[in-house]
Formats: sequence, C-alpha cells, structure tokens
Amino acid sequence: MKNILWHLWILIPLLLACDKETDPLKLELTVGNECEQRAIVDQELYENETSFFLLIEELEIIDDCLRVKYSSSGCTAESWNLRLIGSQYVAYSYPPQRNIRFVLENNELCEAHFTREMTFDISPFRSNDEAMLLNVIGTEHQLMYPN
Repeated sequence: MKNILWHLWILIPLLLACDKETDPLKLELTVGNECEQRAIVDQELYENETSFFLLIEELEIIDDCLRVKYSSSGCTAESWNLRLIGSQYVAYSYPPQRNIRFVLENNELCEAHFTREMTFDISPFRSNDEAMLLNVIGTEHQLMYPN
C-alpha cells in the first residue's frame, strides 16, 4: 500500500505540470480539414489573370489543404489577396497532370519584404478520385495529390 501511495505522490505533480494546450493553427488544419480559401478551376482566369511578383518558399499538402509559404514586397502585406487557380485541362498521362498557378493581387508600392502563409482547399483539382500531379507554374514544384 505504501508503494502505491509513493507512486501516486510522484505522478500527481507530473500530471498537473503537463501543458494541455494545443496549437490552434495545427488544430485548424487537421480537424475538419478547414482551409482558409478554396482553389478554383477556371480556364479563362488561369490564362488571363495577372499576378504581382511572388516567391513561393514552401508548399505542403495536408489532406485536401495546400499550405503555401510565400513572400513579396509591400508596405504591410495586409491587403494582399492570393488566389490559387487551376487549368480546366488535364493531361491524361500516368498519373494525370494539371497545371496550377498562384495569383497575387498586391497594390502596395513599398519595398519592404514580407512572408505569409495561407492554406487552400485543393479538392477541386481532383479528377475521378485518382492521384493527380499538380504542376505549379512559375516554380519548379510538382506535387502529388493526394500524396
């Protein structure tokens, strides 16, 4: 009996010291697969939409979300609007391929450099529930979706 009490005496402070808070961003990305924006498939926008210069630093697919870390110049980066647009055409190779591109609307005329992250629901890029190779135009990135 003394042995059990001794172990409880040691375990209780350890259990109370544990930090049970979770990172809200990770929770948001993994629970319910909620992304900040939804990617679109629109051939006219894909071909004709103009974009301000941006540098894609990181891309990662998490379930149906594509997390992008990107940078550009501006004053605060608060007014930036980033969209992900996919071509409606699919190259039926193995695996099928779709070209996608990021379009940044940036009306800030400052030379400061900012980096931001955003997530996109890329489920509109699926084709017949099979794997798709996404070619990110303007970069050397190719992403297998779903991975």
